[in-house]
Amino acid sequence: EVIENNPPDLVLIDFLMPRLNGVETISRLRKSEPEGQRMPVVAVTANSMVVKREQWEEDLFDQIIHKPVLLHMLIKAIYNTLGLEWVARDEPQRRKSPTTSELSVTAHIDPALLVEFHELASAGNLFELEAALGKLSQDTPEAAALIGRLRAMIDNFDDSAILSTLERMMSQNPRPPS
Repeated sequence: EVIENNPPDLVLIDFLMPRLNGVETISRLRKSEPEGQRMPVVAVTANSMVVKREQWEEDLFDQIIHKPVLLHMLIKAIYNTLGLEWVARDEPQRRKSPTTSELSVTAHIDPALLVEFHELASAGNLFELEAALGKLSQDTPEAAALIGRLRAMIDNFDDSAILSTLERMMSQNPRPPS
């Protein structure tokens, strides 16, 4: 009844929940939808072998994403489900890649930390990456400009620029052989 009176912009639901699972929940909601008004649904599952995935996507769900949910995958699913269009900020607000002088502080950063940053970025865990950059800025104040660039990339969800920058940093400060 609540959903009928105030339909959500998007439903994010897990396949497996106590009592009533995601499939049963969305099946019930779909039956009560007004004609021509389809509620957008993104389903989340830990089961990588979802049976009848295509049927569920067509009939019940608009998108299915797998756990662990990576931020960039969730954003992409929401973007695709709602048919969103990214709007670029004005150029003065966008930040360029780090300069050579900004990257020169890489020598002051522990190579293992760079590997950790790269793993966080590769997994789409931008919130933890930003927290780790905060600690780095306290420990390595000379890296402030570089950290500012990386934070701007995080704010823009620019995964490829983040990974590219971290890879450049790692190549300038390789991990010593074990």
